[in-house]
Amino acid sequence: MHIVVFTAVRIAAGSARPYRSPTDAAAVEMALSLPYSKLDVVHVGDPLNSGLNGYLGMGIPSLTVLAVDPDGDPYPAMCKWLEMTKPDLILFGGSARSGEGDGYLPYAIAGKMNVPILNDTCEILSVDAQTLILRQALPKARRRDITITLPAVLTVSSFAKPGRQSAYGKARKANVHTIKMHGLAGFVPVPVLAGQQDKPSSLQIAAAGKPKSTTNARDRLKQLSTLKTGKSKIIHAATADDAVNHIIEYLKQHKMTTE
Repeated sequence: MHIVVFTAVRIAAGSARPYRSPTDAAAVEMALSLPYSKLDVVHVGDPLNSGLNGYLGMGIPSLTVLAVDPDGDPYPAMCKWLEMTKPDLILFGGSARSGEGDGYLPYAIAGKMNVPILNDTCEILSVDAQTLILRQALPKARRRDITITLPAVLTVSSFAKPGRQSAYGKARKANVHTIKMHGLAGFVPVPVLAGQQDKPSSLQIAAAGKPKSTTNARDRLKQLSTLKTGKSKIIHAATADDAVNHIIEYLKQHKMTTE
């Protein structure tokens, strides 16, 4: 099984020093526990970034760096490299770094490759040639087991086994392979629906319509963030077509779609 793990480097808020992402390190740890025939740990960015030592010290034989422009989009470079390597399993950390589009990149990759994706994976229970049995982390400390076919994309939960301690000696022995990926076209985001671009959020409307009061900041935040509960509907043993129709009806009722 060919496994690819995409990694990122974070910047410490206080010292501004680079360090490895905890969930990306957990993804590397998960990959090391699997019976792989080939393992590629990949970083898109600067091959000289000192934060990569945190991954190199985990005992991986090598790390591949897709070198892009400093302000370049990593998505085209990742797609191009995946088209060349055709892995069976792709792992991402569950927490993105920063920015408006955090968390969307794994879904864009899965859509481009036309493969299934599962988020918040905390454990891989069993592996065979074509399927994986995974344990997914759910809210309120719940778990559920899911079977997924390969190839697939997984995002690793913060509840997964954390990455092992990085060793300085192992980081010195590991190799870094750099592939130049400059000049690729950027990712085109999904267009915003007509009439929604300049529409203020409900919190902004509530804040603008409320007169100044003498309440403290915590009470004002609670008033703005309180959601109104509506009537719920539980449907048992519905067919796929019935479920789709109920979802579309709900979206239209709450004006969340233009169709």
